Amino acid sequence: MTDLRDICRRGRRIGAGLVNGTKVETETGWRRVEQLVPGERIHTFDSGPTVLRGVVRASYGADLPMVYPEGLTLVPGGALGNCEGFYVLPDQCVMFSGSAVQGMTGQDRALVAGRDLAGHGQIGLAMPVDGIEVFRLMFDDEEVVFANTGVLMHCPAPEHESTTESHFHVLDTAAAELLMSCRFLAGRRPAIREREKGITAAL
Repeated sequence: MTDLRDICRRGRRIGAGLVNGTKVETETGWRRVEQLVPGERIHTFDSGPTVLRGVVRASYGADLPMVYPEGLTLVPGGALGNCEGFYVLPDQCVMFSGSAVQGMTGQDRALVAGRDLAGHGQIGLAMPVDGIEVFRLMFDDEEVVFANTGVLMHCPAPEHESTTESHFHVLDTAAAELLMSCRFLAGRRPAIREREKGITAAL
């Protein structure tokens, strides 16, 4: 495993990676990303159980606000179907699918950067006070892994630093805003209908 701690002290920003505490589905069950080791098999969206070839670890403490001045995205439990809250890097992409994605892109799936998740539902920006560790999972090729039971997290190909070099469609900020708005509006519709029924019954 490669340790980039010294590089990060000099302001090295890791674009795609999972923050410590995030649970990843492996062949033997759910494990926190900091417990993963090269050689084990990770469940991936397209390829099934896939061998983890390497893990790049980066540690941030007092330098975190300088490296990620915009903050991290805090996704509370249940916001995206996740079992518990977790942090997402601003450049780390989450994969979405469904009719809204199909209608917007003509493709079955699309990627949304972590920064573009904020502002929808209870998802917001935060700066962890105790610092973080970031783990970039390395496979033979680009993969998407299952995180915290309900979230699909993109892992770029080993030779790529960012998700912009991907065979998936990466939504720009405006398109991501529209997709997230549609997603959360759809989620609120049953509650809205129930509230409307209650108002009607009271009249």
